[in-house]
Amino acid sequence: MEIRNGYGTNGVRVTGPVRVGDPLTLIIYMRSKYDGFDIVVNDCFAHNGANKRIQLIDEYGCPVDDKLISRFRGSWSDTGVFETQVYAYMKTFRFTGSPALYIECDVRMCHGRCPSQPCHWRNLKGVSKREAVQPKLNSTLSDNISLFQALRVLQEEDEESKAKKESITSAKPQDMSETCMKTSVLSALLATCCVLLCVLGGSLLAACAKLRYRKKDAAFFDNYVGHKTQLD
Repeated sequence: MEIRNGYGTNGVRVTGPVRVGDPLTLIIYMRSKYDGFDIVVNDCFAHNGANKRIQLIDEYGCPVDDKLISRFRGSWSDTGVFETQVYAYMKTFRFTGSPALYIECDVRMCHGRCPSQPCHWRNLKGVSKREAVQPKLNSTLSDNISLFQALRVLQEEDEESKAKKESITSAKPQDMSETCMKTSVLSALLATCCVLLCVLGGSLLAACAKLRYRKKDAAFFDNYVGHKTQLD
């Protein structure tokens, strides 16, 4: 038993969170090396792992509410391995206050044809729940098993949804206004750096000139003092 994205058996298997309203396909299949096997779905329930529980498929294999899940369809093939597959379409829903959603179904696996029931997937004509009657039992060998799948259902304002939206927004290319703003800021920084370099260069030149002037004065003073000493 597995759940796939979209309506159809070729969708990608659900491996992460889903959102309310997402289309899904519930698939139950059986493979065997030998021919002559059949499966029917008797009951399906949805629950949150606690005390909230609703019935999706009744004991006759009919959907309780067509808005939640469709009637099971089926197919079979014998290409190398004999496979019988039944599937139903559903839209993701969520229990109030809980993101957990468990789908649990009782499946009957039969050697030979399973006992007929009003909503058997092999029946071509649809039968409503009101027309359902108790199926006739036969001596077919069968076994009942319970299968389930777990889903995590997100609402529109969940944190994970917001994180996905933010990641998509950050991945979008920047518009021209943002690019122009960044270019103007960069130009202002470059102009400021040039002004600072000019001021620093002027200060260095002034300091060098002043230092040279002081050296000339010192040399002149030394010559004057030496000459005066010789005269005395």
